[in-house]
Amino acid sequence: MKRGAAAWTPGRDVRIPQLDGLRGLAILLYLFHQPVLMLSHGWFQDQFPALRNGTDLAITLVALIVTLLLATASWFLFEKPLVILARRARY
Repeated sequence: MKRGAAAWTPGRDVRIPQLDGLRGLAILLYLFHQPVLMLSHGWFQDQFPALRNGTDLAITLVALIVTLLLATASWFLFEKPLVILARRARY
């Protein structure tokens, strides 16, 4: 196939294999961040997420850590094994 402006797609030639795991983790972070943020602010202060003071910032940082841990655990315990299984499957 001839390389040209029409044939090139972003990301196809700039793929970095060491960052493949981050792609899956990024999706999980996106999926988990809002529920974790809403639940943490609702549980600790009975309010919607906002950054009005230091307590709100601390709750948001705790939610960030929980989201990172949850997404990482989900990647290694659920997503990654399914990706490996799917690569072995014949269909």
